[in-house]
Amino acid sequence: VPQQEVFPNRTIQSSQQQAFLFQTFDLSYDPTIRGPYNFDRPDGGYPGLTAGVQLEATDELAPVKLNAPETRWGGIMRALTTNDFQTANIEFMEFWMLSPFLDPLNAQAAAQDADLKQGNLYINLGNVSEDILPDSRMFFENGLPGPSNPNRPTDETVWGRIPIGQQITRAFDNDLETRARQDVGLDGLDDAGELNKFADWFSEISAANPVAAQIVAEDPANDNFVYYNSSNYNDEQGIRVRYRNFNNTQGNSQQPEGNSNIRTAGTNIPDSEDINQDNTLNESESYFQYEIPLQLDPANPRRLAPNTPFITDQIEAPNGRIWYRFRIPVNTPLKKSVGGIQDFRSIRFMRMYMQGFEAPVILRFAKFELVRNQWRRFTRDFLNADTPPVISGSEDTDFNIDAVNIEENSRRFPVAYTLPRGIAREQNLGIINTLQNEQSLALRVDNLYPGDRRAVFKYTNTDMRLYERLKMFVHAEPRDRDNPLAAPEDGELSLFLRLGSDFESNYYEYEIPLTMTDLEVLAGISNTNSNAYKDEVWLARNELDFPLQILKNLKLERNDLDVSPGQEYGRVYIPENRNDTEHIIRVKGNPNLGYVKVMMIGLKNRNDLNTDAVSAEVWVNELRLEGLDERGGTAALARMDMQLADLGNLTLAGNFNSIGFGALDNKLLERSRERTISYDVAANLNLDKFLPEEWGLRIPF
Repeated sequence: VPQQEVFPNRTIQSSQQQAFLFQTFDLSYDPTIRGPYNFDRPDGGYPGLTAGVQLEATDELAPVKLNAPETRWGGIMRALTTNDFQTANIEFMEFWMLSPFLDPLNAQAAAQDADLKQGNLYINLGNVSEDILPDSRMFFENGLPGPSNPNRPTDETVWGRIPIGQQITRAFDNDLETRARQDVGLDGLDDAGELNKFADWFSEISAANPVAAQIVAEDPANDNFVYYNSSNYNDEQGIRVRYRNFNNTQGNSQQPEGNSNIRTAGTNIPDSEDINQDNTLNESESYFQYEIPLQLDPANPRRLAPNTPFITDQIEAPNGRIWYRFRIPVNTPLKKSVGGIQDFRSIRFMRMYMQGFEAPVILRFAKFELVRNQWRRFTRDFLNADTPPVISGSEDTDFNIDAVNIEENSRRFPVAYTLPRGIAREQNLGIINTLQNEQSLALRVDNLYPGDRRAVFKYTNTDMRLYERLKMFVHAEPRDRDNPLAAPEDGELSLFLRLGSDFESNYYEYEIPLTMTDLEVLAGISNTNSNAYKDEVWLARNELDFPLQILKNLKLERNDLDVSPGQEYGRVYIPENRNDTEHIIRVKGNPNLGYVKVMMIGLKNRNDLNTDAVSAEVWVNELRLEGLDERGGTAALARMDMQLADLGNLTLAGNFNSIGFGALDNKLLERSRERTISYDVAANLNLDKFLPEEWGLRIPF
């Protein structure tokens, strides 16, 4: 898959595009084929649990077929290295996925069995059981006995044989014959041992179809590893069939035969149920579950249904392939809590499984990652004088933060992401010269009621005294794109920025009314990189641009009026050269621009008269300080030494340092920000000179 198919603005030199094909993660699921350690019976299965199997001797690779495929499931799991999601501020799971309903030979058409490829994808985050074969015993291959250590103790379970000792190292025995006897899969049995262990089950298979039973006898547990280039496959069998048994555990670490240097193994590490390698077996099931229905669109079977949750963007490549961007908030109200899990402080595992499908399906992921953010959602209530009690219904407000960027969202609909005018992508110089990604913070709010606010914040340590202005690009668009009448009116939604030492008692605040981008105007501009398109997306009247001096003057004005610092004080501010709009500035407590510890960006429904909630998406980009104060300073140093004959000596020293003074190698931010005057007086006197010499006294001072 070429990278430009999913990320059209990711820069790669044309001569090297073939060398930078995108490595996808393909999850192939066939609900009709028996998986490892599945001993479902041919005579009706296990009532209440399974629907049984059928036997087809004509299929030499998979003679056992599962009944009722929509009731089956298959999945994968892994350990996570970052466990405390709250400290790491992990907000989302994000992945790009190809539509599973496309014809594999012609993406312009839907697959013939597209209606059978519908089902559900489930993701579990938390503590999940590592006990793959549930027996409350941890299995590890290198604990099994062999010719070099025949006395290693083992125990029998309903699944097979397990070692009794503790796993110390994750390596096979050096003896090749012992290694071969240990590399038998998670049941601890070779094929002959499996046939003996499950003799009753095999008898039922033989009675149902003796010819198919002969194929099953070669691998009763269906856990044998087969290399993708094995001679077992013919030239007509594709990659999907060749990798069907590649993840199996028996025989997956075989040594090359003879003097061959060609590796035909899947791993060199012994298989173990200890997935996170902490030498213990986790059996608890306590996790958050996220359900993603994968249903086709009846109007266009190539696409996912329009109401599919968590989809934030989609791209249709010129070859017809349709990619969807899923962004799942880990704390979404749609999640399901299983096993009494309370928070995100201990997320040790991730499990993903599929269920409800009736035909083989492949989920192709272009990117799958956990996304953290430097900005955190502010979850406390706003208790300001200008924020009246919110009307009933505010509990329905949904507020999420996201990121939009030029590489992934340049084909976004209805507003394609484009860089603000005057902003250029930075160049990454190296062996391959590329342009770095450029992105904005997206604030999405649904049902924001009159007088209510939602915000994000970040901790910082910034000295703003050297700067003159604060600027930020802002874009706003309605969330309900299909109903123009539901779009917020201009000025109904406002954006505010807080700077200070805390969020509630010491801060400056600057509020600006927002104007929605006209989607009809954008639809008439075909070139998304044109200045006309940029100007309509990043409206000039939405830009945050004000001198920092007005915040200082506001605090002085409040003090002159004897307003209590504990009371929020604000007034209307009309920006220079923009007489058509009114902004609001506020101050509370005693904030200091020389020590800004927190920044907050938020949205507020300014309309206090009606009862309509608003829904909108706002992008903020390039929050920056401009206009450095480059005034130079002065410094002086003086010293005077006086000898007072034989009475002693006197030293006078002093220095002066003004604001803005610094050494030649000091940066602007390293220059002095204080005016200092210091002096020093030192004397060494012989006071005995004032007394008669015959007294013989010595009085130093």
